[in-house]
Amino acid sequence: MEGLRSWWRRPAALLEDSQAAPLPHDRKVAGFEIGEILGDGGTATVYEARGPDGAQAALKIPHRGLLRDLEFVAAFRREAELGASLRHPSIVRVHLAGAYRLPEVCEVPFFAMERLRGRDLRCWLHEEGRLEPGLALAIARAIADALDWAHHRGVVHRDISPSNIFLTCQKAVKVMDFGISAVCHERRQGGGGPGRGTPAYLAPERLRDLHLADPRVDLYSLGCVLYEMLAGRPPFQGEQPDQVLRQHLEAPVPALPVEVMVPWRASRLLVRLLEKDPERRCASAREVLAELAELL
Repeated sequence: MEGLRSWWRRPAALLEDSQAAPLPHDRKVAGFEIGEILGDGGTATVYEARGPDGAQAALKIPHRGLLRDLEFVAAFRREAELGASLRHPSIVRVHLAGAYRLPEVCEVPFFAMERLRGRDLRCWLHEEGRLEPGLALAIARAIADALDWAHHRGVVHRDISPSNIFLTCQKAVKVMDFGISAVCHERRQGGGGPGRGTPAYLAPERLRDLHLADPRVDLYSLGCVLYEMLAGRPPFQGEQPDQVLRQHLEAPVPALPVEVMVPWRASRLLVRLLEKDPERRCASAREVLAELAELL
């Protein structure tokens, strides 16, 4: 158990300073005019912005304290690069990436992405509770479609969770935050960075190998998200992250609440997604997509 605690413990340096990084005095970056804060997460602040052509965008800038962490900055830049290269309707689009300098701080990276209106799946579940099965399966289908696109281009997300799934006002699904993703060939070349992921949605094999860039880790996380959409809670819960991680390794998946009525094929798909042995899991996102297409 102590090993899992050590595995998850974040460096103290990452927790010292969660303040937003300073902005240029004229609040302009690469032609974008920076407006009000849209969101402030654990690692970055997202601002409303207006581009040179007047179009609305969202500008993502890391927190001040994380600018000293070279590993995080590399992951942030990777998120921007992948967001610009993965052009898919269900993946948030990155328009531009760059950096700016200020006298009192080091270089500050940023990227501008499409402005989304709506709420992430985490907020949706918090406010609405569990989802109607048809809607849950439709959202899972859109996520699987995005993953299939990314996987066929060699990119594994490695942090699929409700916080990284956005539901727009137009009912579109957007996969976000490719910051700890890895390119499949990086594993053979020494790994793609030790991004941890979110404990409640973490594939068991990643607890043994942080650098793993196997597409099936995303399918397990998708299974956890689908379970939560149907049941109103993740399959594994605990007061501490290490308790949840241990359950991913050892505990059987709890049955869905009796009042949740889903087709038997959907139940079978959920079981296959949550297989602890990746060899018994669904083989690809395309296979998952085909199953969901027949269910809807």
